[in-house]
Amino acid sequence: MKAVLSILLFAAAAVYQSSAEGPIICYACSSYESGIDIYDPECANDDYNGQMLAVDGFGDYTCFTEVALDGRIRRSFSESNYQDGYCWNTGLSTRCYCTADICNSDLCQHCF
Repeated sequence: MKAVLSILLFAAAAVYQSSAEGPIICYACSSYESGIDIYDPECANDDYNGQMLAVDGFGDYTCFTEVALDGRIRRSFSESNYQDGYCWNTGLSTRCYCTADICNSDLCQHCF
């Protein structure tokens, strides 16, 4: 059942538009129930291998992992074109960005 739900969510989330860059596939989840992101308690694990989201549209997209000070983890994509390996510290969380398919499996260790 979980596999069927994952496939349905993956298919529903894919945006079908043409792009010169082509699609990017990112892990997409949160380790906490937010009502927005896909809740997956495994999302907090390093080397995450779970829910994925394909994004194909106009613009540049990058994948990211966000590590909050309180330990919450969120993985998704950004519509901003950050450099591979870029780290952004907001004071409440750190986000690390990457540019390859399903590259956001770690916990931003290179940022700390």
